[in-house]
Amino acid sequence: MAGIEVDIETRRAVEYLVRELPRFQQDKAIREGLGDAAKVFEAYGRANYASSTIVSRTGETARSFATRVSVSRKQGGASYAVAGLKWPDGYKAHWLDLGTKPRYTEDNKYRGYLLPTYFFSRAKDEGKAEAMDAIVDGIQRAVARLNNRG
Repeated sequence: MAGIEVDIETRRAVEYLVRELPRFQQDKAIREGLGDAAKVFEAYGRANYASSTIVSRTGETARSFATRVSVSRKQGGASYAVAGLKWPDGYKAHWLDLGTKPRYTEDNKYRGYLLPTYFFSRAKDEGKAEAMDAIVDGIQRAVARLNNRG
């Protein structure tokens, strides 16, 4: 799934908030804001999954939602956040989200298909504005905490 891009207003707000912090603290504050944004997408994905018509006997897909914040060594230390479904419990989730074409066994026996529910694809569209706000709010909290430490 493709990522979202931060709009200009959010970028300017972030740069304004972290301008006086040392570089390593800037990175820490930005990662915290990105983590908050990823949690927004996770919450929307969970809500969409719960409201969809999917019935899971084991609940493994519902338990597999996760977020992660990392630093890309290839992109010069750029931080990024990922919200999605962790392995191995969520390995079938993309089938539920995007659907499948008609499936057949090797013996050419028909096994059906899955209609797409787009529970996680919708989360990206529905949560984008709230995620932008969460980035700024998370960075504000982190900057306040770092400044209070002295």
